[in-house]
Amino acid sequence: MGFAALRMIVSIATLAASAGLQLLPKPADAKVASLVVRTRQGMLRGLASGDVVEFRGVPYAAPPIGERRFEPPADARTWSGVRRADRFAPTCVQGATGEEDCLYLNVTRPRGAYPSKLPVMVWLHGGGFSVGTPNTYDASELSARGRVIVVSVAFRLNAFGLMSLPGMSGAGSLLLQDQQAALQWVKRNIAAFGGDPRNVTLFGESGGAIGACGQMTSPAARTLFHKAILQSGSCSTGFEADFVARGAPAGAYFMPFEETVRVSVDVARRLGCAPAAPAAILRCLKRLNATAFAKEAGRFIGAAFGTPTLPLAPSTALRLGQGARIPVLTGFTHREGLAMVAGMQWAGQPMTEGESPHVMSRAFGQRANMVSASYPLARYGGRGDLAWADVITDRMFACPQLFDAQAMAKTQPVFAYEFADPEGAGLIPMPPNLPAGASHSSDLPLLFKLADGPIDLKTGKTIARSPAQQILSVRMIDAWSRFAWRGRPSGTGTGTAGWARFDGRGDSVRWLAPDGFTRRSPGALDAHRCGLWRAIMAAGGPSAPWVRADAR
Repeated sequence: MGFAALRMIVSIATLAASAGLQLLPKPADAKVASLVVRTRQGMLRGLASGDVVEFRGVPYAAPPIGERRFEPPADARTWSGVRRADRFAPTCVQGATGEEDCLYLNVTRPRGAYPSKLPVMVWLHGGGFSVGTPNTYDASELSARGRVIVVSVAFRLNAFGLMSLPGMSGAGSLLLQDQQAALQWVKRNIAAFGGDPRNVTLFGESGGAIGACGQMTSPAARTLFHKAILQSGSCSTGFEADFVARGAPAGAYFMPFEETVRVSVDVARRLGCAPAAPAAILRCLKRLNATAFAKEAGRFIGAAFGTPTLPLAPSTALRLGQGARIPVLTGFTHREGLAMVAGMQWAGQPMTEGESPHVMSRAFGQRANMVSASYPLARYGGRGDLAWADVITDRMFACPQLFDAQAMAKTQPVFAYEFADPEGAGLIPMPPNLPAGASHSSDLPLLFKLADGPIDLKTGKTIARSPAQQILSVRMIDAWSRFAWRGRPSGTGTGTAGWARFDGRGDSVRWLAPDGFTRRSPGALDAHRCGLWRAIMAAGGPSAPWVRADAR
């Protein structure tokens, strides 16, 4: 062992002792769990990896190819013999990459033997319903330390998961139905892996959290999971023009069925399949090569409501008390919008002081002056990019998340947090002129080992956790897994004591940072100007009237 590695271990141990942490020991009866399990479809052989056993590329539904393109998920086929489950399946189609045969999941479980069934955590990856894969999320630390089984799910994305035509079965909600099919698979099969099908936590980040929140309001998912964790995404998450990219229109991740049909028919026309009867359009779309949809993928953003899968807009369902009344852990990162501003800068579209008034006007119309007054450039040293990052943080993430938390707290246990690691690095690297810290996705490297970042631009290598971040990682894994076990994140000995239920006020939001995991957020509702955004969101966005939250 080298000196640097030894110094790191000593530093972590010292910090752990000073914080009152106890690094989780292996169970006394630890032994190598069987690599072979029997599912309803057939036998699987997994892969032993460190303290966990992994089963990769497990089919949970039939391949949605050929005539099954744009059809609801069907049961996975059975097989004879023992199927190898030691390789990841291909990613779902996104742009010009990926494959349509992609409805697979990965299972990670501790190698130890335990006296009872383990809680199950089903992970939905981020990517805004457009991109992403479960294969980049190594859940070995979460599984081994938390003594939980983690199931990460692939589901159809963009056009393949959100196509919507009149009379089409599953129109506008195939992505959500795929997620439900995976949850059904878990209910039927997870006991074979040592999991408890009666204790399933659905969790996700960004688009995955938005999907998880939507599932809370879907009648078909009501009995499929028992707790939810929503990271940087909720039922009310939406965006105004120029939020996700310069020149991008306003949008939302849940849209009226009629709007999703309008988008789909317009795309079909551009691809040469319309005008025609809906059934003829669908037949034509099924015959096209998958790459034909690449240029149109960005048009498919939101899942449809006003359908059997989502009868109501999920945000409305929450406010009417019609969501699943289950324990919820929900939160966001302190400066989410830095990631979006960084992405624009990498794309050669930096936000300058001179451009700020025009962008504000495009996004907020007649309310632009009101927003500008709340985010004066003088406060940011004339930096339009930093002001715009805070606008995105508050309007797109922090306040919608808190509004949904307030609605849910009336009917069920809710625990809220704000991730605020000042050195946190997300999956989108920061240009040299932007500050690091708590941007969108910066919480992920503390829960998972990520195959795609965060990246140090100088070396091109993955940024390692600092000793302080390692302690924060332990605390977060303990909180997340304890929530999966018992429905509350607080406990003793790991810096999570006293995490009280969210009572609708900003000062009951837990502040997650290396130096303050146990203290409360400094008035989250006020700090993120949620009074302003409640009024604007209730009135609807200037570019898209469905970008709103029922803020009654």
